[in-house]
Amino acid sequence: MIRDASARTLHRTRFVIALASAVVSMLNTSAHALTYATAGELRDDCAAIPRMLQGERSALTAAGECIAFIDGALGFAQAYAIEHQTPLLCIPARVTTVELATLYVRSIDSLPGTRADRATVALYRMLNAAFPCAT
Repeated sequence: MIRDASARTLHRTRFVIALASAVVSMLNTSAHALTYATAGELRDDCAAIPRMLQGERSALTAAGECIAFIDGALGFAQAYAIEHQTPLLCIPARVTTVELATLYVRSIDSLPGTRADRATVALYRMLNAAFPCAT
Protein backbone atom coordinates (compact mmCIF):
# COMPACT_ATOMS: atom_id res chain seq x y z
CA MET A 1 0.00 0.00 0.00
CA ILE A 2 2.81 2.42 0.87
CA ARG A 3 4.62 1.48 -2.33
CA ASP A 4 1.49 2.28 -4.37
CA ALA A 5 1.21 5.70 -2.69
CA SER A 6 4.90 6.39 -3.30
CA ALA A 7 4.59 5.34 -6.92
CA ARG A 8 1.55 7.58 -7.41
CA THR A 9 3.39 10.51 -5.81
CA LEU A 10 6.41 9.93 -8.06
CA HIS A 11 4.21 9.72 -11.16
CA ARG A 12 2.34 12.88 -10.13
CA THR A 13 5.61 14.74 -9.58
CA ARG A 14 6.92 13.62 -12.97
CA PHE A 15 3.67 14.69 -14.61
CA VAL A 16 3.80 18.15 -13.02
CA ILE A 17 7.42 18.58 -14.09
CA ALA A 18 6.65 17.46 -17.65
CA LEU A 19 3.65 19.77 -17.74
CA ALA A 20 5.70 22.68 -16.41
CA SER A 21 8.40 22.09 -19.00
CA ALA A 22 5.84 21.96 -21.80
CA VAL A 23 4.14 25.15 -20.65
CA VAL A 24 7.45 26.97 -20.33
CA SER A 25 8.38 25.87 -23.85
CA MET A 26 5.10 27.21 -25.21
CA LEU A 27 5.31 30.47 -23.29
CA ASN A 28 8.95 31.20 -24.09
CA THR A 29 8.58 32.46 -27.64
CA SER A 30 11.26 35.12 -27.49
CA ALA A 31 13.98 35.29 -30.15
CA HIS A 32 16.63 33.99 -27.76
CA ALA A 33 16.34 31.50 -24.94
CA LEU A 34 16.57 32.52 -21.32
CA THR A 35 19.76 31.47 -19.63
CA TYR A 36 21.31 32.20 -16.28
CA ALA A 37 24.32 34.42 -15.87
CA THR A 38 24.71 33.95 -12.13
CA ALA A 39 24.29 31.20 -9.58
CA GLY A 40 21.92 33.45 -7.65
CA GLU A 41 19.55 33.81 -10.61
CA LEU A 42 19.36 30.05 -11.04
CA ARG A 43 18.97 29.56 -7.29
CA ASP A 44 16.04 31.95 -7.14
CA ASP A 45 14.18 30.14 -9.93
CA CYS A 46 14.96 26.72 -8.45
CA ALA A 47 13.55 27.92 -5.13
CA ALA A 48 10.16 28.25 -6.89
CA ILE A 49 9.84 24.49 -7.48
CA PRO A 50 8.12 23.65 -4.17
CA ARG A 51 5.53 26.35 -4.85
CA MET A 52 5.00 25.01 -8.38
CA LEU A 53 4.50 21.48 -7.03
CA GLN A 54 1.86 22.86 -4.67
CA GLY A 55 0.01 24.27 -7.67
CA GLU A 56 1.03 27.92 -7.52
CA ARG A 57 0.71 29.09 -11.12
CA SER A 58 2.94 32.13 -10.65
CA ALA A 59 5.88 29.82 -9.84
CA LEU A 60 5.47 27.73 -12.99
CA THR A 61 7.75 29.68 -15.33
CA ALA A 62 10.63 30.11 -12.88
CA ALA A 63 10.51 26.48 -11.74
CA GLY A 64 10.28 25.22 -15.32
CA GLU A 65 13.29 27.28 -16.38
CA CYS A 66 15.32 25.87 -13.49
CA ILE A 67 14.33 22.31 -14.35
CA ALA A 68 15.13 22.85 -18.02
CA PHE A 69 18.54 24.34 -17.18
CA ILE A 70 19.50 21.45 -14.93
CA ASP A 71 18.19 18.90 -17.43
CA GLY A 72 20.24 20.61 -20.14
CA ALA A 73 23.38 20.40 -18.03
CA LEU A 74 22.73 16.71 -17.34
CA GLY A 75 22.11 16.07 -21.03
CA PHE A 76 25.38 17.71 -21.97
CA ALA A 77 27.24 15.68 -19.34
CA GLN A 78 25.67 12.48 -20.65
CA ALA A 79 26.57 13.29 -24.26
CA TYR A 80 30.13 14.15 -23.22
CA ALA A 81 30.47 10.89 -21.30
CA ILE A 82 29.31 8.88 -24.31
CA GLU A 83 31.54 10.72 -26.77
CA HIS A 84 34.69 10.77 -24.61
CA GLN A 85 34.22 7.54 -22.64
CA THR A 86 34.63 9.43 -19.36
CA PRO A 87 31.92 10.79 -17.09
CA LEU A 88 31.64 14.45 -16.14
CA LEU A 89 29.00 13.69 -13.52
CA CYS A 90 28.16 10.55 -11.57
CA ILE A 91 24.63 11.18 -10.37
CA PRO A 92 22.66 8.02 -9.52
CA ALA A 93 19.72 7.42 -11.87
CA ARG A 94 17.29 7.43 -8.94
CA VAL A 95 17.99 11.12 -8.17
CA THR A 96 15.40 13.43 -9.72
CA THR A 97 15.91 16.87 -11.21
CA VAL A 98 13.71 18.29 -8.45
CA GLU A 99 16.04 16.76 -5.84
CA LEU A 100 19.05 18.22 -7.64
CA ALA A 101 17.40 21.65 -7.68
CA THR A 102 16.75 21.39 -3.94
CA LEU A 103 20.41 20.50 -3.34
CA TYR A 104 21.46 23.42 -5.52
CA VAL A 105 19.33 25.90 -3.56
CA ARG A 106 20.78 24.61 -0.27
CA SER A 107 24.29 24.81 -1.69
CA ILE A 108 23.95 28.44 -2.73
CA ASP A 109 22.16 29.35 0.50
CA SER A 110 24.96 27.83 2.56
CA LEU A 111 27.57 29.88 0.68
CA PRO A 112 25.87 33.20 -0.19
CA GLY A 113 29.13 34.57 -1.60
CA THR A 114 28.70 32.18 -4.54
CA ARG A 115 25.53 33.94 -5.81
CA ALA A 116 27.68 36.02 -8.17
CA ASP A 117 29.48 32.96 -9.59
CA ARG A 118 28.57 31.72 -13.05
CA ALA A 119 25.48 29.51 -12.89
CA THR A 120 27.00 26.65 -14.87
CA VAL A 121 30.15 26.60 -12.74
CA ALA A 122 28.19 26.64 -9.49
CA LEU A 123 25.86 23.89 -10.69
CA TYR A 124 28.68 21.56 -11.79
CA ARG A 125 30.66 22.30 -8.63
CA MET A 126 27.66 21.35 -6.48
CA LEU A 127 26.85 18.22 -8.51
CA ASN A 128 30.45 17.00 -8.36
CA ALA A 129 30.66 17.64 -4.62
CA ALA A 130 27.34 15.91 -3.91
CA PHE A 131 27.95 12.96 -6.25
CA PRO A 132 31.69 12.39 -6.66
CA CYS A 133 32.73 9.88 -9.30
CA ALA A 134 34.53 6.80 -8.01
CA THR A 135 38.13 6.75 -9.17
